[in-house]
Amino acid sequence: MDRIAFFVAMTVGGALIAGGLFLAMHRYRFSSHGSRAEGIVVGQSEWRSHQSLFRYPIVEFRTAKGETVRFQGSTEGMTTGTNVGVVYDPEHPYDALISTDASLWAAPFMIALLGFSIILPALYFSLYGPA
Repeated sequence: MDRIAFFVAMTVGGALIAGGLFLAMHRYRFSSHGSRAEGIVVGQSEWRSHQSLFRYPIVEFRTAKGETVRFQGSTEGMTTGTNVGVVYDPEHPYDALISTDASLWAAPFMIALLGFSIILPALYFSLYGPA
């Protein structure tokens, strides 16, 4: 593997791993310091990409101050009427997430995994060369 390709792979992979870790730390702080509420899925937001249709839940909850807030969740597969836990920023209640492992940790994990999937082959080929 030539040096330029190795440098690019290590830079891009390292940036993805760092981004995944940064997002994980942000989500951890958010989930541990945010306010919690019970919400309900009140509808679905649809997004079409080529031949795929994605449905994301619209969640409604009431803040500790009594304000009713609606936001779009990021986890597919929740049906209307489903009760969900919500974590939100009390100063900015529209900054909210559904409080499930998938909602909180899937994106940081996938970003870091993509970074490792770039770095590991680059390291292998730089050490052992093509097969």
